Amino acid sequence: MENLVVLAAVAATVIGCVLMAALFRAGRRPPLLLPQEEDWADDEAGTIRKLTPDARSPIDRRAPVLEAGGLDLKAIDFKTIDTRTLDAELNRLMDRSRSAEPEDAGRRRQAG
Repeated sequence: MENLVVLAAVAATVIGCVLMAALFRAGRRPPLLLPQEEDWADDEAGTIRKLTPDARSPIDRRAPVLEAGGLDLKAIDFKTIDTRTLDAELNRLMDRSRSAEPEDAGRRRQAG
């Protein structure tokens, strides 16, 4: 009777080892993938770019390009800076840049 118990224990150990070997062997096989998933794996960065939406640019490319004019340095006397002259020059530049914008662009910018 004791021999049967020992044989059953040995058989259970052998069956357990065979099952464990089969499980380890199954883990080495490559995972099953759809054909498109294999393509995605080849170009992971491209796939991520395709699946994520483009980020909105903080730069409004439809806005009008303003004139890149500076202060008229010849008209300003640097020895005696008069704040009224400086304010008048800045206001003149601001008025010129406002007149270059279409009205729709100003409304869009205020609403957004």
